[in-house]
Amino acid sequence: MKFKKPTYWSTAVKELCRKDSILRQIIQKNEFTTLKSKNNAFTTLTRSVIAQQISTAASNSIWCRILDIIYQTDKSFSDHKLAMEIHNKTITPQQFLNKLDRLQYSGLSKNKVLYITNIAKFFSTNPNFGTELSKLTDEEIRRSLQSFKGIGPWTADMFLIFYLMRPNVFPENDIGLHKSIRQVYQLDSNLNVKSFIRSKHKLWAPWKTVVAWHLWSQIDSDPIIY
Repeated sequence: MKFKKPTYWSTAVKELCRKDSILRQIIQKNEFTTLKSKNNAFTTLTRSVIAQQISTAASNSIWCRILDIIYQTDKSFSDHKLAMEIHNKTITPQQFLNKLDRLQYSGLSKNKVLYITNIAKFFSTNPNFGTELSKLTDEEIRRSLQSFKGIGPWTADMFLIFYLMRPNVFPENDIGLHKSIRQVYQLDSNLNVKSFIRSKHKLWAPWKTVVAWHLWSQIDSDPIIY
């Protein structure tokens, strides 16, 4: 599939390298990679709901099982290239709803099945919702998305990052980012990570999305694409 990439990436990494010497080391390792969007609002929201409060590995496994059910691939994911090819597919609301009886066996919790079902039904009758959201500010988008049951601040931020590729989003409560920050910046175990993040807001702005993406790269071998 053809991914969408942010136009601001090159400018952002240059500025961040100049301002943050520690982050510069990570950015230089990721010189030839960048944030990518599948440009599919429903897929991004679905992936984000799946990923709530579980590990990246568990989230990827469930997503691959959902795609296997929808596309009926019936293939082993032991082949890494094949797994990534399947992993990068998108789905439509109707595809999800059509396989609802089987998706309960994908590993999704009952609550998450319910959340995504409600989102799918909404998107089915409002197909331009993603485009409409793109016209709003970050805060307006957060408020709109959080009106859906099952979507909180973290999920809204994932949408802003991975669908809209907004440049200045940093999910402060993301466990993976906390882990990466402790490692990268060698923080004392007693130091509050959220306080550290807030102390960096001005330094990292207006490119906090780029910071988050590079920090995630330290704990995930494959680039995250929602």
